[in-house]
Amino acid sequence: MHRGTNANLSEVCSTVGRVQLKKLEKFNRSRQNIASYLDDKLSQIEELRLQQVPAQITHSYHLYTVFLRPEFSIDRNALANYLNQNGVEIVLRYFPIHLLPEWRLKGGKYGQCPTTEYIWFTELLNLPIYPTLNESQLDYTVEKIIQGLAHCRQRKVFSS
Repeated sequence: MHRGTNANLSEVCSTVGRVQLKKLEKFNRSRQNIASYLDDKLSQIEELRLQQVPAQITHSYHLYTVFLRPEFSIDRNALANYLNQNGVEIVLRYFPIHLLPEWRLKGGKYGQCPTTEYIWFTELLNLPIYPTLNESQLDYTVEKIIQGLAHCRQRKVFSS
């Protein structure tokens, strides 16, 4: 039996999609501007490592991904929970495929892709990015990240 995703679209969804495609370039430009703004603000936070996009690549910023630097020992899940509880929606995307149930049935197991697993479970955060985010919302996100990192450091001190 083949297990997977049914990716068929209804006619209504297809119609909406066709209209949205006409806005794609505008949406991409907006997300690129937002990413640039976030890059500028977040590059000042030493606990974070930002994506490095090669100069010849045009990134669509479907996701805005940052990574926690391991030397700071910040608990990624604690930070994600803090951000979610404070109005910054964190959705962790692209779980390691070999650990999905359908692949585990075919022999996928922890340890097969140790770098992927380490990054996904300990470093990776996807921040909100959508074309209508405004500067005030972005500043709020950055502020909550700074506060969340301080919160996680404080928890670590008290839990030792």
